[in-house]
Amino acid sequence: WCGEINVPFPFGLEAGCSARMSFQLNYISEGLVNVKYSLYDEDHLSVRVPKDPGLYVASGGVVLQQWAVANLTCHEAQENRTGYACVSMNSICLGVNPQQEYVGYRCKCLAGFDGNPYIADGCKDVDECKTPGACNGICHNTEGSHYCTQCPSNTVYDTTIKMCASTKKQNLVLGIAIGISAGFGILLLMSIVILLIHRW
Repeated sequence: WCGEINVPFPFGLEAGCSARMSFQLNYISEGLVNVKYSLYDEDHLSVRVPKDPGLYVASGGVVLQQWAVANLTCHEAQENRTGYACVSMNSICLGVNPQQEYVGYRCKCLAGFDGNPYIADGCKDVDECKTPGACNGICHNTEGSHYCTQCPSNTVYDTTIKMCASTKKQNLVLGIAIGISAGFGILLLMSIVILLIHRW
């Protein structure tokens, strides 16, 4: 069960409760879920929660459905700590306002964190330094963020290896590349000259 919603097998909410891992459901981070209805009777196309009829509203075919944890404001929900859904330390409460009408709240991980805000320690720090091009220098990951520093002296940021490299090493690599290219060019030119002489 998820609130008033029954999640039938083969789908499940926890490991071991679904027929396979791909059928395991988790939270919807942006508060939206695609629902496909197989019924054609218009009266049966809406999802309703008897106690909170405004929380789940949909109609027809495949729809994008907005949901809320409960029909409380964030302030009201936070006053009752035992029932408050945003239990991860790095989560925030967001009001759900479809079509300018407030229907409740849901939870989201803070910026710089990712995961499940509805479980303890569910929002984990995102290591921005693993993202290519996060810094043109040395990247330092911090809790919920990151910062960049310039490369040390005698080094420059190498875009190919995505890190600081010694200028001497870069000069050496550049020299080797130029040498190989020049050598190959000379060999090609000599081959063409020999071929022309041979034909002459």
